[in-house]
Amino acid sequence: MKLLAFSLGLLVAGGPWSAHAQTPPATTQLGQAQDVSRATAAALARVVAPMELMVPAEVGQSRKVILALPTLDETARELETEFPGIYAALWAEIEPAMRRHLEAGLPSYWTALEQLYVSRLTENEAQAVMRFFQSQTGQKLIRTMYGSADATPMFADMIKNDNYAVDEKQMKAMTDAAKAKAVKEIGPEDHGDLWILMASIKLDKFQALGAETQKLTLDWVNKEDAEGDAELGKLMEESMKRYMAAHPPRQ
Repeated sequence: MKLLAFSLGLLVAGGPWSAHAQTPPATTQLGQAQDVSRATAAALARVVAPMELMVPAEVGQSRKVILALPTLDETARELETEFPGIYAALWAEIEPAMRRHLEAGLPSYWTALEQLYVSRLTENEAQAVMRFFQSQTGQKLIRTMYGSADATPMFADMIKNDNYAVDEKQMKAMTDAAKAKAVKEIGPEDHGDLWILMASIKLDKFQALGAETQKLTLDWVNKEDAEGDAELGKLMEESMKRYMAAHPPRQ
């Protein structure tokens, strides 16, 4: 299961700059509105959801959840008590497969983002958003968001309710917490980049795009992957059997 996929929508819904940036100076819109090209939309998708950040972030979240299982679930607690170290060993074995699984699934997310951008943005707007997220301020926001998220409370709630689909409320709670940390990183040195962005795309349109992206992200996170889940499930089962056979409980 993909624990969470971050995206442009997780950053912009609610406007993380709103409490910091002043009214931007007047700017003349350049050029006539043209539909965004597929090439620009594809490039933007990879800028806001970079593999080099998304995959390590999701692997890190998965590691935290696996190692925390004995504190979240009674059955897992009993198993860890009987076979100390079993969940650490489990993670060591499945981490490479988990990483490959995430890398293989990311292009479908890029495609979904690309289709959204093609239907909602002009070329000028897409270029402006891309420049922002390539700027020092945009990179700061993306890296802070990816680095500060914690899926463990969300996963604990899933175990409690025996429901392993991420719902809108759970995603909002998690991303709001990460967004609050990102906002704290914004300083006066970032206002220039924010002003340029706000002068290039209407704020209400930007926020609407963020809301749509969150919905797209939620659907992608919850999309069934029977083959991938079966592969990981089998690997986990075999790993745990090997560990228990090699570390029989003391009589």
